[in-house]
Amino acid sequence: MDRYAPPSPPSDTFGMPFTFIVIAVSVLLILLYFNFSILLRWFRGANIDLEQIKWLDRPLKGYGSDTPKKAFAKLKSATALGAPSEVTEMQVVWDGEELQQANKRMGSCWDRIVLKNEMIPHDEPKPHVDFLHVFLHLPNVGQDQMQAIKSISASVNYDMDTGMLSVRCGTLQANAATAWLVTQVLSGRKTPEEAKKQYGRTISSALSDDDAYKRLLKQVCAYKNSEL
Repeated sequence: MDRYAPPSPPSDTFGMPFTFIVIAVSVLLILLYFNFSILLRWFRGANIDLEQIKWLDRPLKGYGSDTPKKAFAKLKSATALGAPSEVTEMQVVWDGEELQQANKRMGSCWDRIVLKNEMIPHDEPKPHVDFLHVFLHLPNVGQDQMQAIKSISASVNYDMDTGMLSVRCGTLQANAATAWLVTQVLSGRKTPEEAKKQYGRTISSALSDDDAYKRLLKQVCAYKNSEL
């Protein structure tokens, strides 16, 4: 009599490779999650050390003694900005979560800060060079308002597509003063002509008086928050 032989268990040749693939993909996703900011910086070209930047350091004749190299040294030593989020040969950028944390420390509300390795001559309110750019998201600026705020200074610009105001100068203090004048015009408290007349005086006040600078910055942030 033939004995009954139980059927052989099904082969697991498919299950093991599939499990391995699931584990490998899971590990990859975890690594990507925790290193997303690093990968983002790499794709942006932020793949050099700060010490490798060849900063411009020769003042322009007749435009003061400021240079991007001196500005970067001041930013590192005199502010709470912390480590930049992007570093290339042409610029150093603070944005994203790093900048939001810095904003809390400084009482500011910038959406992006960019120190460019450039020197743009600017004659208002007195001859100097521009290289420090700050950005504020102000999405409700109309076409007429855009022209009005751009008339305050050549250092003011506005992108209608992104709703981003940009101001450039040589210091955060001067940029805050200019941004304050912009918000004064946008809110209807000042005309563009009044803002232009107060341009030099407002910047001088922000540069020489830290309390005045903080007051201007606080009002800029209050206006920004009211528009969001």
